[in-house]
Amino acid sequence: MKSEGAVFVLDDDADVCRSLADLLEEAGLTVRAYRTARAFLAACGDPGPACLVLDMCMPGMSGIRVLEQIVAQKAYIPVVVASGYGDVSLAAHAMKIGAIDFIEKPFRARQLLDCVREALDLARQNHRSRTEHTELARRIGRLSARECQMLKRLTRGETVKEVARTLERSYNTVYKQKQRLMRKLDVHSRDELERVAARAGLAEV
Repeated sequence: MKSEGAVFVLDDDADVCRSLADLLEEAGLTVRAYRTARAFLAACGDPGPACLVLDMCMPGMSGIRVLEQIVAQKAYIPVVVASGYGDVSLAAHAMKIGAIDFIEKPFRARQLLDCVREALDLARQNHRSRTEHTELARRIGRLSARECQMLKRLTRGETVKEVARTLERSYNTVYKQKQRLMRKLDVHSRDELERVAARAGLAEV
């Protein structure tokens, strides 16, 4: 059974690239292997939950440059750096830029698999967080300016009666607006409403 998420492998050495792909696939992981940075960057796009096993020293665009592009594009792909004995300083620099781990070549199969699984766990967490943020933004974007104002008042503890009095509207009008607001946000209680408002940065204190 394939795991949730993909593992990208980028290594210019054909034999290494193939052996890494075979090892990861045998462990039940979905693998996409590339031998050039250009091919990888052109193909990765928005892959959903995914991580990258990245060789540091490659002709043309180096592993550092690939990592810099991933970070600059906010691709949210956790990167595991695969470093040769002479590349440890580069690997340390990669960690400062944003790589989450590095392993020295030659490495043990278990070591690689453990690093990749941790990276995929992080990738899935990141993907869930981005998906939730996108959905939250969609729901908040459905609110009118008046509804956003009401949301702020409700989440700072005002009752419907208090909001109606402050805004000089009838209780029934404000109550119906509150119900419509909650339907738009797909919440069913004040607690849920407050959590949504807090995550969206609309809650008042």
